[in-house]
Amino acid sequence: MSDELVQQIESYGATRDQLVDLTQEEPRTLRYLDLVRARDEDRPVLALESQRQPRAYVFDARQSAFNLGAWVRRIAFRGDADYIAVLRPGRLDVYPVVLGGNSPPASLKDLPEGPLRFPTLLQKPQAGEAIGIRTQLRNLLRQSIENARRLGHAASVNAHDAISLVGRALFWRFLIDRQLLQGLNPSEICGDSKAQAFADCLVTRARSLKTFDWLDQTFNGSFLQFRTKERASELPEIIYNQVVGNISHAATAEGQLELPSEWRHVNFAHVPVGLLSEVYEAYAHQEDTDAAEGESIFYTPRHIAEFMVEESFASLDHVEAPRVLDPAAGAGVFLVAVFRALVAREWARTKRQPSRRVIRRILYNQLAGFDINDEALRLAELALYLTAIELDPQPNPQPLSLLKFEKPLRGMALHLRGGGHSRGSLGPVDPEHKEQFDLVIGNPPWTADASIEDKQRWANDSRELVKSRLGDARSKTFTFPDAFPDIPFVYRAMEWARPRAQIALVTHARWLFPGKADEARRDLLQSVQVTGLLNGTALRETSVWPNSRAPFAILFACNARPEHGSAFQFVSPLVSDKDQKAQRLLRIDWNDAKVVSVDNAVTKPWLLKTRFRGTGFDEQIVNRLMAAHPSLVDYVEKTLGTTIRNGYRVGNRKNSTKWLRDMPCITPRLKKSPENQLEPPIGFWVDPSSLLPCGEAQVEASRPRNAYTAPLLLVRQSPPANPSEPRAVVAGAESKSEVAFSQSWHGASFAQVDDGLDEARWLQLLLQSKVFLYFALLTDGAFGVERDRYVLETLKAFPVIPLKRLAKPQRRVALELSKTLWTSGWSEALEKRIDKLVFDTYDLDDIDRDNVCDTLDTALPYAKNRRRALTPPKPHEIKRFTEVLQEELSHVLATSNERACVRLRTEVNTGPWSVLQVDRLTHKTRTPGDIAIPWAKVLQEADASGATLVTVSIDAVTTLAAILHHYRYWTPTRARMLALSILEGKSS
Repeated sequence: MSDELVQQIESYGATRDQLVDLTQEEPRTLRYLDLVRARDEDRPVLALESQRQPRAYVFDARQSAFNLGAWVRRIAFRGDADYIAVLRPGRLDVYPVVLGGNSPPASLKDLPEGPLRFPTLLQKPQAGEAIGIRTQLRNLLRQSIENARRLGHAASVNAHDAISLVGRALFWRFLIDRQLLQGLNPSEICGDSKAQAFADCLVTRARSLKTFDWLDQTFNGSFLQFRTKERASELPEIIYNQVVGNISHAATAEGQLELPSEWRHVNFAHVPVGLLSEVYEAYAHQEDTDAAEGESIFYTPRHIAEFMVEESFASLDHVEAPRVLDPAAGAGVFLVAVFRALVAREWARTKRQPSRRVIRRILYNQLAGFDINDEALRLAELALYLTAIELDPQPNPQPLSLLKFEKPLRGMALHLRGGGHSRGSLGPVDPEHKEQFDLVIGNPPWTADASIEDKQRWANDSRELVKSRLGDARSKTFTFPDAFPDIPFVYRAMEWARPRAQIALVTHARWLFPGKADEARRDLLQSVQVTGLLNGTALRETSVWPNSRAPFAILFACNARPEHGSAFQFVSPLVSDKDQKAQRLLRIDWNDAKVVSVDNAVTKPWLLKTRFRGTGFDEQIVNRLMAAHPSLVDYVEKTLGTTIRNGYRVGNRKNSTKWLRDMPCITPRLKKSPENQLEPPIGFWVDPSSLLPCGEAQVEASRPRNAYTAPLLLVRQSPPANPSEPRAVVAGAESKSEVAFSQSWHGASFAQVDDGLDEARWLQLLLQSKVFLYFALLTDGAFGVERDRYVLETLKAFPVIPLKRLAKPQRRVALELSKTLWTSGWSEALEKRIDKLVFDTYDLDDIDRDNVCDTLDTALPYAKNRRRALTPPKPHEIKRFTEVLQEELSHVLATSNERACVRLRTEVNTGPWSVLQVDRLTHKTRTPGDIAIPWAKVLQEADASGATLVTVSIDAVTTLAAILHHYRYWTPTRARMLALSILEGKSS
């Protein structure tokens, strides 16, 4: 890679650290070996990475021809980068890697020239075609296995034999397309002189059997075995003709630009082995969804596995030959990523390319995988064999038998764990595997359908470890929050890992947030030294993890009991693409990571939720609210003497209660009355006489009858996104009336409370205000995680201002607002008046009020708020941001007889960021002119940390701030956070 070429690419905004030279083999290019080993005139010269993931391949077409269509297809099959960049005389053209149609895609027209061309590209939504490739490969795999079973039905071909057939055929295609069979004679391999090409070796049963024997002798006979040694010869000829032969037909280098509909359209020269493992695991889930869910098979996207491997390896520098375990290996996505990383690590450490002997030593001695599924382990074995062949320092060894694997992986590196999903790896740890690994990494089951007995057994098997970490008393009461196996896997990892070894596991995110997992979170954080938590909740409906809607978390830990004062990094990647479902990259802003002390995370169950949906300013507000005011449950139950309950639930006819069926109901089961009248819409005040009865529904009187006596305060479990719809309702004004409500409401009767109606009206205003929604968003374990509703415990914990604390004018205003709300309904003007009154009663100043509004505006889980957060800021919003920033800085600098001048650099009118120039001046100093923007430094920092905000200190006077064009970063609250950062000197 010449300096001239690098300078040309850098002039378009790439940084040197982002560029990977594909003209030579070195540790960083191991993932690109198929490209590196291509002919000089037939390969990209550079890969452009962002956060260590390839985003574009760069071709130099200034002096040679370039076949765009062929390379779009080849790069598409790699399933990683989104773009191809072609350097031509005087320009750089960028093309999306999208298959479809008969001609290559057109170049992108909306990229700026100069140093913001590549940065803008990296912020664009992905082309999305890699998902299409995965889907098509998975479909082809499924079709082949299904066809083998269908055509072999009479011969009782099961999944085991079908996978062996298809796997061997794919292995053969891998050898053909990677040109590893050069110098060999097809007819000598398959024993038929009529075979002219390697694809001909698998078109008949006789040829296939001979070829399979040759594969066993040349490589190893222990993988992808059939049920019996003779089984392959017993399978019908038609399977070999129509399934195996179909796979063996190799693709041309150019091929078509459509998504592949047949195996002959796929060129395995550029399909990474890791992608094949991912496709196999995805197939397993698609093939038998019930079994996959029962065993909690959720395949891991390759880019997440590679991210976890890279983060974990940073802590293994002191270990000469680390041993790594994946306790739920599946088809080997993690093991393949670890294998490649170990080889690259050895190369970097010794400064020599690892030999075949060293690569095999790593494979057999440093890798281990457990799984309960034998088919998955067979596929993991195949993936590791293919990876070893791909990593071999000789691209085309002669003879090919040099690549033979002398030992089987099963029993040495890969271990079948019996007992099913509730036992398997979660059984007692074998002595041979206890404290044997320097890294335990993987994606163990999240939601397997285990029993209460399984949960108790897992706890019992972990009790000795818990005793050593938390003491005898804690161990006796230790249990898990539910029957899901992900947290038990973390405890088992503490036994597999050596003392102070690394643990990196994917879990469900439920244990991070308030609720049933509070004790489990406390126990885990005090049992092992958590060093980092990545909360993927915001990404659950994106393509970052396709086909999984569950919120996930990634735990990084050191296998030791945390010391006093321990803390960990907590980061929550946010959606960064307007089309949420299209986003498939894990974009992490490491500058937004928060340091959380273990003590705070334990004593404040809501803390991680607040850090996820809010900022440090939000944490301060929530702390103040909870410290200064009684909770709603204490106020209602201890002061007012009533009770907050859920409403009735649907039961069975045997337990149905007549008086409840006949009672007027705010959510009746009948859609129409006997007179065929539709139920009236629910307003902020409900007249019981206007309601229909519960009707014939099978309702249970699980609450006492007086729980339904008016006046009632009713609060929806699922808060409406539209503020004009009631979040809280008052039903009835007299204690003589009754109103039934279902379990979709939380309610309290104020019939026996002094001034009960006024109390209910005041609490309604509080609950209808922004303050309550803000509190629920920042402290509830379900709202904004998996559901758009809050739990009863959050309602009860809400800090309230007692009605009697209001001054007489405030009380009068409150009742007037309540009357207007009941009679006229919601309006923006009324909303502002209610919020002002509530803000005033809570003593929230202007800064607090901005903070509450900004957080709700950009962090609520509703679609309109997600869109709002990602919308580019309008000119008046940028102006307001600039004014707030200048005001906050000047307020502090005034004590030093200085002032701040903040202005937008208007010449930066393209690209992903706007740039502000911040000057620190005395009152007599003239405002300096525009300072040259050091784009190289800005871009380097932006890529290294994934930053959405980059500040660069030019000198003692001037600081530049580049801010991503998403509104969530341009609120007044963010301006105040930036001011604090600048004043503390946190700039690059």
